[in-house]
Amino acid sequence: MQHGRIAAIPSVNGDVLSEVLAIEREIGAKLDAERLAAGRWLESTRAEIEQAKLSELTALKASAAREEEAAKMAVHDKAAAMLQQAGAEAERVRRLKDARLIPIVRQHVLLIAQGRAE
Repeated sequence: MQHGRIAAIPSVNGDVLSEVLAIEREIGAKLDAERLAAGRWLESTRAEIEQAKLSELTALKASAAREEEAAKMAVHDKAAAMLQQAGAEAERVRRLKDARLIPIVRQHVLLIAQGRAE
């Protein structure tokens, strides 16, 4: 009877070892699958971040272009106003009679000569 009992132990040990190895292979396969899934997720996330960066850069460039155009328009409007004002002032000076203009010019020349001109 002892012989039958001793023979059963290696068989049980062999089954347990087979089960342990099968479980180990299953765990290894699951780990490989998780590594693959994590790699795909990482690559997908990198692509999303890169696309977001490109979108933001495009938006910033468009915003800068709009601001530049607005600044150009403001400068253009200011220059046009300055030209209009200068034209009006030139027209006013042109209409002055020489008799009225000569004393004004003399006064400015005198101030310039004295170093007190504005």
